[in-house]
Amino acid sequence: QQEALSPSTSVLLPLTSSLGSTLYLFLLARVFFLFRLSSVRVAARKHHRNGIKKPRSQRYESLKGVDPKFLRNMRFAKKHNKKGLKAARKAAMEK
Repeated sequence: QQEALSPSTSVLLPLTSSLGSTLYLFLLARVFFLFRLSSVRVAARKHHRNGIKKPRSQRYESLKGVDPKFLRNMRFAKKHNKKGLKAARKAAMEK
């Protein structure tokens, strides 16, 4: 009985194998082809095929998990900033 050959064992076979030199070379080529598919160079080429894009940035970063005291103060600061804007606009309109 002849055992089934895996691609990794075909590299170890001598050229005088009973499989014949053509089949041996075919298996050897298959092993090197599979090896090339897993190379870093091929992976990098696939990654660059459609271009490496920057991750999309959020307009406003989430405030989840931020100190509640800070958030409360920030709310009041935003609210009272509007008062200053109104006064500045009024002064600009009068000029």
